[in-house]
Amino acid sequence: MKTTLGEITKARKIFGQRPPDAWLEILTHLELLDQKTERKGKRAFKIIISSFILLFVSGFIGAAIFPPALFLIPFGIAGFIFGIFSAIRQGKRDIDDGFRNYLKPLMKVLERDMKADRELSIEMALLPTDHKNFLKSGGQKYKKGDYHACYDRIYEREYLSLKARLYDGNRLTLSVSDSLTRSDMTKKNPRGKIKTKSKYRKQRITYMIRLRVNPEKYRCKALSEQGQTGNVRKLSLRQTEKGPELTLVYADKRKKQKSDPDVRLTLQLLARLYGNLTPVTSA
Repeated sequence: MKTTLGEITKARKIFGQRPPDAWLEILTHLELLDQKTERKGKRAFKIIISSFILLFVSGFIGAAIFPPALFLIPFGIAGFIFGIFSAIRQGKRDIDDGFRNYLKPLMKVLERDMKADRELSIEMALLPTDHKNFLKSGGQKYKKGDYHACYDRIYEREYLSLKARLYDGNRLTLSVSDSLTRSDMTKKNPRGKIKTKSKYRKQRITYMIRLRVNPEKYRCKALSEQGQTGNVRKLSLRQTEKGPELTLVYADKRKKQKSDPDVRLTLQLLARLYGNLTPVTSA
């Protein structure tokens, strides 16, 4: 299925089937579009600040020194409203940077490991993990110090699903999901002003890499890491009609931060799977 850039930005999701070079072209255009959106968002913020200053200065000078300056107030109001609506609009168009920090570098590696005419299937979320669409639990209300309303919100996102046939005939399936806990804490100061702050508590990024092995090229070794505890949650081997299937599940746990999946770690995990293969030698 071929998808256009317009369909991707509208759905806030990358999806479809293309050769690696075509995907890289789409990702480059998407990156340029996202950079343009960011520039417009910064411009809207500058308009809001400038309009606020104009309102304050024209009101103060007009009331105290030079009454004709009051005629500038409508321009300040108009600029302020325009800036607010423009910032909201650009905020709705903004997308998560994971596609440029994770998918694009990964695609450059896969391009070298695939035949040029072979397509790969991708489905990737372009919304951040702590978007309302991924809210799993709003948490129970509790108090902490001066903060009278605190919630530990849990978000879960199916981030990436990728399927490709590599140059050696092995079929790769990569799935990445993440879970994020964010604390939102609200308090009221002595003047009655309400203030809310958010903190990231923990994040878990789970990688599932499956390799259906081409039996004409490789044989599988005995799995030395099967059942190992820790971050390597599961390394398993399953025999299928089309060849053996190696699966590795890895959970990367992080505290007090939110970050993108790691390209280098993904490639290391894939290399670990290949470490369980031996090439078939011709007689």
